[in-house]
Amino acid sequence: MRLFMALAVTGILTFQASAADPSTHGHRVLGADKGKVAVVESDGKVSWEYPNPFTVHDLARLPNGNIMFQSGAATVVEVSPEKKVVWSYTSKPKAPYKGAIEVHAFQRLADGTTMIAETGNKRIIEVDKDGTIVKEVPLQVDHPHSHRDTRTARKLANGHYLVCHEGDGVVREYDGDGKVVWSYALDLANRPRTPGHDGHGTEVFSALRKADGNTLIAAGNGNRVI
Repeated sequence: MRLFMALAVTGILTFQASAADPSTHGHRVLGADKGKVAVVESDGKVSWEYPNPFTVHDLARLPNGNIMFQSGAATVVEVSPEKKVVWSYTSKPKAPYKGAIEVHAFQRLADGTTMIAETGNKRIIEVDKDGTIVKEVPLQVDHPHSHRDTRTARKLANGHYLVCHEGDGVVREYDGDGKVVWSYALDLANRPRTPGHDGHGTEVFSALRKADGNTLIAAGNGNRVI
């Protein structure tokens, strides 16, 4: 079963079971695979699932219990436990760009807006509940590609944005105006490059900023965690 998480190329998103029940141990798992988004309990039973044929690159369980995921190449949806779509947003090309748009990362922010990283448009946007773009941050992309501009992206506590640029093989931190204030370029670790997602390269998929200020990077087909 292939699951996706915010750290590795393939993996899981987990959230702890309720501490109010001392007999409950382990974790619940939120994952996507085989045309479904599902919650799997610590005993292995599926407690919630929703049909979704699209390959999911990001998942989030919100504090209100709703779940956010992609339902199309450029569409993010929020679905309630009752399986109703309560919010959605579809990214579109920003003129003069007329090519494809893909969304590989999103984040519901504390003020209720939603951050979305748009490949093709080479930008991060923040969208309000009505679908209005309230902020736009340009991204630096050396090798533009509507599928490879970005992967995981997260807004940090300091208001900056940590973005994985798959095609560039670089993790960049941007300030609120789009200025690069920190970056880390992946290397081949003294191994020969081999082609494809299953090969060996520098295509980076995910990074998380730790509380101590260090950055944890899942190196994608770099086959290591840094």
